Amino acid sequence: NRKWVVFIWVLILILLILDTNTAKTSASGGIEMCLKVIIPSLFPFFFVTLYLNTTLLGLSVPCFTRLTHWLHFPTGGDSLLLLGLIGGYPVGAQLILEAYRKGHLKKDTGKILLGYCNNAGPAFIFGVTGILFSSSWITITLWMIHIFSALLTGRLLPNPPQKSMVTIITQSVSVIDTLKKSMYSCATVCGWIVICKIITGYLSKWLSGAIPTPVTILLNGLIELSNGCLMLDAFPCESSRFILASLFLAFGGFCVMLQIASVTKDLGLGLYIPGKIIQTAVSTLSAAIVSHILFPGHTRHLFIYLLVCIPAIVLTKIYAENKYGNLKEHAV
Repeated sequence: NRKWVVFIWVLILILLILDTNTAKTSASGGIEMCLKVIIPSLFPFFFVTLYLNTTLLGLSVPCFTRLTHWLHFPTGGDSLLLLGLIGGYPVGAQLILEAYRKGHLKKDTGKILLGYCNNAGPAFIFGVTGILFSSSWITITLWMIHIFSALLTGRLLPNPPQKSMVTIITQSVSVIDTLKKSMYSCATVCGWIVICKIITGYLSKWLSGAIPTPVTILLNGLIELSNGCLMLDAFPCESSRFILASLFLAFGGFCVMLQIASVTKDLGLGLYIPGKIIQTAVSTLSAAIVSHILFPGHTRHLFIYLLVCIPAIVLTKIYAENKYGNLKEHAV
């Protein structure tokens, strides 16, 4: 295995030497995207959410009581759910890791929460995908679908017991430490974005003209979220942009998966992949149904979405229950 790993990395090195221009151009595009889109959108959210979570962890949010009870969410972990829904990738995962490292969360419980407490934030959704639609209400609807799909995913996945969170009464909050963690997280995100931008740059060069444009956009979105969303304006049909944006946001892309793996190395990915499969299916199907209302006469093939998404949800739920259902017995 080690020889194969070395062989692959040597091939990559040779590729970079033989075709440096593609790597340089793609990396420059990735860095530009980070400076103009990613850092302005994510860094303020990283800083505020990390600080808030340190302050709120262990406290109950009154308006979240019924929701957390419905999800069988850990007692005192309301901030993890709230900030995981609005903080953006990979804030939710980092907050779960912080809670685990400080002894506020059991390891198995953290693995379960990774399945749905990590989502695209409103700053990214409105800043990047908002330009794709004719009305801000369409973007708001897209965000609501994203939140709904995350919560439903949490209900469908094996859930931790409610008393798996240690109640915290008081704790000190360091602004400097929060700033350092925010900068590290932002740098990690941008590093993976640049790498994935290079990968998509080579793929675009090799596959140029060989596959249709919609397939190229789909591949880019599945590899790197930001790039895929920015390419959606190539679709003239607004309903298609709406459904694909919902799919990309829910899945997060291979790049986000690498980001999660980077910040949660002590926990692993846990239920992240099964959770993302379920959330992507729920989000895509929901967007297809809602698009019939938002774009009457422009949406077709709803039966195909049902035929693909429903089995994906059911089969992934069965897999998660069989493989991770026993975690509930050890999470307390």
